[in-house]
Amino acid sequence: MATRKKAAPLRIDVRAEVRAIERALTECAKPERAPAEKAYMKSALVFLGCGQPSIRGTGVTWAKAHPGVVREDLRALVDALATSDVYEHRGAAIAILARCNATLGAEDLPWLAELCRHFAMWAHVDWIAAEVVSPHMARTPSSLAILRTWAKDPSFWVRRLAILAQLRQYRRGKADVELLEEIAIPMLGEKEFFIRKAIGWALRELAYAEPERVRAFALAHRDAMSGLTFREATKHLGLEASDGGRPHGAARAR
Repeated sequence: MATRKKAAPLRIDVRAEVRAIERALTECAKPERAPAEKAYMKSALVFLGCGQPSIRGTGVTWAKAHPGVVREDLRALVDALATSDVYEHRGAAIAILARCNATLGAEDLPWLAELCRHFAMWAHVDWIAAEVVSPHMARTPSSLAILRTWAKDPSFWVRRLAILAQLRQYRRGKADVELLEEIAIPMLGEKEFFIRKAIGWALRELAYAEPERVRAFALAHRDAMSGLTFREATKHLGLEASDGGRPHGAARAR
């Protein structure tokens, strides 16, 4: 089997590349879409109306054209785009990170958490979790220890990142489930919607691989969970929070 040749290290003119990416996004913008997208995201950011496929495509195109971009320049490019008040610019930064995530190492995890703190938006935090952090955790399980720190962060966006950092692994049965349970249990009583939803989502994904484990966890912690978390976690397990966890269709006690 042929070995894929590693790209030579590439330095870039960060400012020039930022301008090029911004131009590309402006060219694919559809201003008539912007108001609806802004309203859906409930965001104060500026929206160009590009749509997710164009945002992702711009990032992927850039990454393909710049194989081997060095870590320092990659981070500088992402930081420059991330400081923009334009939604699509921030999205392109994440698309580039997702394509170049193998360039990053464990030393970049605190920086990724700070990006999530800065973005403070579910669409961007979840994208970083699923396509940047989760692949790193799969490659480097020793990095999982940082999730304990993130799980205690004052920002609920960073705490959400901790829950979703193994998102790709849950469904495949390759996650550190003990760690998920360890960091999730103290958060079960949180009132924050995005934490409740994240825990339920993580457990729902895990249920594809370990349904009985998720069922047992949900029933054991039912009283501490919000209804939202329980419903999300047991969505495909046939349980209802309102009937004490009986399977759908089970006869009620008289």
